[in-house]
Amino acid sequence: MKLTSIVLTDLTNEYYQALDTSRLPKIMEMLQYSINDGTLLGELLVDGYQSSPVISLSNVSHQITNIKLEENKIIADINVLDTPKGRILKDLINNKFNYNPVIRGLQSGHRLDEICTWDIQVKPNSNK
Repeated sequence: MKLTSIVLTDLTNEYYQALDTSRLPKIMEMLQYSINDGTLLGELLVDGYQSSPVISLSNVSHQITNIKLEENKIIADINVLDTPKGRILKDLINNKFNYNPVIRGLQSGHRLDEICTWDIQVKPNSNK
């Protein structure tokens, strides 16, 4: 399953204004390097957030295959993988659960210095 043109981060959102935008070109370059290597992976989150920069292979659900900065938004294409968590993610999306990308980064104080990846958080659809 491919998810295309997904807004990973809206930089106009108050939360992301903590991102050091002067470092954004370098951050995007590093992320693109990981994409080119095929190693920009993310985890499925059903509850909470992941604060460690280390990806747990047992939780990997997707691979980010393309990324771009467009009008203060980081947009990407995501490939849902055929892993146990990827199959769960695919089933949840097919059953109309809401999902949203969650940034995983390194912070110093209240400033977000690095973006490691994006995990996908799934929540039940309140309209079901």
